[in-house]
Amino acid sequence: MRNVSLLELILAAICAAQTPGTAQQRGSLSGTVTGVAGEPLKSATLTLRAQQPGTQSAGAGLPSQPPAYAASSDTAGNFAFEDLPPGRYNLSSERAGYLRANYTASSNGPITVLDLTSGQTLTGIAIKMTPQAVISGKITDENGDPCPNVNVQLARWAYVGGQKRLQPSNGGQTNAEGVFAIGNLAAGSYYISAIAQPVGQRDAIEKGPQEIYVTTYYPGVIEPSGAIAVQVTAGAVVRGAEIRMRKSRAFRVQGKLAGPAAETASSNRPLRLIPKDGPNLGPQPFATVRDGSFDFERVSPGVYILEAMQSRPGEGGVGRQVITVGNADVDDLVLSLAPGAEITGTISTEGPVPPPQPQQPQQPGTPPGFNARPSVVITMDNGASRAQTNDDGTFAIHNIIPGVYRVQVQPLPPGTYIKSIRFGSLDLLKTPLDLTSGSGGTLNVVLSPNAGDISGIVHGTDGMPAVSVLVSLWTPGVPAEEITDFTRTAQTDANGQFKFASLPPGDYRIAAWEQIDPGLSTIPDFRIKFESSAAAVKLNENGHENIEAPLIGHEAIEAEAAKLQ
Repeated sequence: MRNVSLLELILAAICAAQTPGTAQQRGSLSGTVTGVAGEPLKSATLTLRAQQPGTQSAGAGLPSQPPAYAASSDTAGNFAFEDLPPGRYNLSSERAGYLRANYTASSNGPITVLDLTSGQTLTGIAIKMTPQAVISGKITDENGDPCPNVNVQLARWAYVGGQKRLQPSNGGQTNAEGVFAIGNLAAGSYYISAIAQPVGQRDAIEKGPQEIYVTTYYPGVIEPSGAIAVQVTAGAVVRGAEIRMRKSRAFRVQGKLAGPAAETASSNRPLRLIPKDGPNLGPQPFATVRDGSFDFERVSPGVYILEAMQSRPGEGGVGRQVITVGNADVDDLVLSLAPGAEITGTISTEGPVPPPQPQQPQQPGTPPGFNARPSVVITMDNGASRAQTNDDGTFAIHNIIPGVYRVQVQPLPPGTYIKSIRFGSLDLLKTPLDLTSGSGGTLNVVLSPNAGDISGIVHGTDGMPAVSVLVSLWTPGVPAEEITDFTRTAQTDANGQFKFASLPPGDYRIAAWEQIDPGLSTIPDFRIKFESSAAAVKLNENGHENIEAPLIGHEAIEAEAAKLQ
């Protein structure tokens, strides 16, 4: 017998790989794109995107971008994808004049996953597209003359930090005749605002009373509470929304920086005036420091937070105070700068430390080792400070501006939960971190390795797994004002499944939401309306529970949301 050469072995392996029955079966998919009335839509762009294998629910590392395939609909609205690799896919459609549509198996249902893992041929896939709504109108000045190049902003109510606030949506700008048209709108209620252009620092100093155009809401008011919402239905074109810009007295806010840290403040250091309450849709006044003094021009009446932060190490201290601008200039204001508060502390784990887990893939732009050790994060409404722990579990956060903060540990090591956060005699699991005095202290965090987890599944009204719906976990009842609300959110995967890991022992409620503003689920007064409908789970240390979470319908969500103040 002759010896078999290496080349012959390689050729034999290639032939075996190409033998019929061993190659992966390829799939195909076809269907039709129509409007809501059933009319075929041509020239729609269809995108079929493969789901990333091993995609995790919310809180896990982000996967890399999965492959996608494109096709166009013909004059009869038909489309087809051929020779598709095995996998699970999401289908979407885009067309000029229409809102982007995701394929769902039922009306208003969750995104449906198309299963081609075994080379199936799927036909009759129907995807419906809704025509975009448009709001158009005109912006004029107090004399009725057109205002060109004015920014027009649409806003909708949303829920941020447990509060109902106007949040910016679509926007546009007026043309030379003061006319605007803003499209790509879904059905709903929109508040329109015309935003005056910001005015920067100038060499000339204005004397005497000043007037400026201020952010004006439809139909011509300067307070959001007096604004009237414009209702649009699917595909509607709402014309004639006219706003006559309003003027308001404007004042100067002048002062100087004080305190030992002010001596090292740089000459071009920025200061901010941030509206304390209400939506922040317009431009913010700004000033720079010159020889230790600052000057804000053209500031509308209101309550503001005057804030000075370090833009680079060693620049000087930090400062923050609330000021009120009434019916006169604010002169001789003194903003005291002091070295920012410093928090030092440790993160320790009681008992045996859980074995190390595989690290999540590093994301572009993420600092090296970001996932390797937990960080202590303190946050307030307008910013956050982070400190990653050292190898020995110690950490330090420097130059913290005075304020009230929430304390978090991110990410938690797998299998652990926060057992205690102590700041002196205070239990920060039950109260925020108050640093308004400007002083710091020591923060000690203790983790327990005995965390539990709750996993489950969500089904839609059609009995199929509900894909990509929001699931909320919370502790029952409305927490006392001084107690931090405990709530988590996750999103169902391609099989309608979800998981909450690293949970402390306790009683929980879990529910899934059909088409909800994510911030709405963080409001205890809203969630409590659904506690009787939610799944009740009692979790012990090291516990593992599996449940089916109920899906709360969109109509019920909207009905309770409308009752919130």
